[in-house]
Amino acid sequence: MTLPLPALPQFDGNEEDFPAWLAQFSSALQYAKVEKPEEKRNLLLMCISQRVVRTLISVCNQKNVATEVDFDELMLQLTLNYRTTPIQLAEYNRLFSLRQQPGQSAREFASQIGHVAGYCQFPIDLKRVQAIVFSMGFRDDNIRSQLIQKDYKSMEPALQLARQLESLGIETKRTSGNRPANSTELADVKRVGGTGATTTTSPQCYRCGRTNHTAANCRFKEEYCRNCDKKGHIAAVCRSTPNQQQQKQPPTQQRQQSSGKKRNNQQPHKSHQRSTP
Repeated sequence: MTLPLPALPQFDGNEEDFPAWLAQFSSALQYAKVEKPEEKRNLLLMCISQRVVRTLISVCNQKNVATEVDFDELMLQLTLNYRTTPIQLAEYNRLFSLRQQPGQSAREFASQIGHVAGYCQFPIDLKRVQAIVFSMGFRDDNIRSQLIQKDYKSMEPALQLARQLESLGIETKRTSGNRPANSTELADVKRVGGTGATTTTSPQCYRCGRTNHTAANCRFKEEYCRNCDKKGHIAAVCRSTPNQQQQKQPPTQQRQQSSGKKRNNQQPHKSHQRSTP
């Protein structure tokens, strides 16, 4: 009993697609239980493009491939023309130069590596090589830096980590875009001695110039400046420019002289009023 044929795989002459097409075509023959050579030949001609048919006619000396060439001969010519023997050095270069392309998912990149690696012969384990290429070729710099920290025995663990990091990055971008940065995140965070510990520095105190406290908690907020005689800061951070007399005399004498001048200026005015008739 001949079963109805499924959708037939088409081969358009791309050499890279020939192994996959051949596997599909062989499966179709087995599924439909096609055994007669004529039926196999007819089915074969239905599964290849016109360009491939022209190639077969050419290599078969312009014979009518539908009636004059048997199925086995056609399959032999297809194999000789489209199944290439890879040059190992070129295949190595092709494999190790693979890089994830824009818009290509981690799963698609892993599948591409597996396809190209299938043409190579390695002195080391093939699964390990695929993991190395996947880690080194990953497009995202941050994810790649995480992947190359470990020598994976196969590509699957590296793929799982990459997908987790991709999901984490997407979630981080989504959440960080909906909240404002707090004061701690805006502070200047410095790494200490490479140990991973962090210290956060406060804004510089305008009263004394230090950064380990705020101006509201400064112990010099009741202090008088020796430079400008103003209350609330010390001379080391004073921004005022004192006159020459203030620079020569201490702030206490300056305040005494200032108050004495005011009393002296008032006395002559009062005596002048008493002497007037």
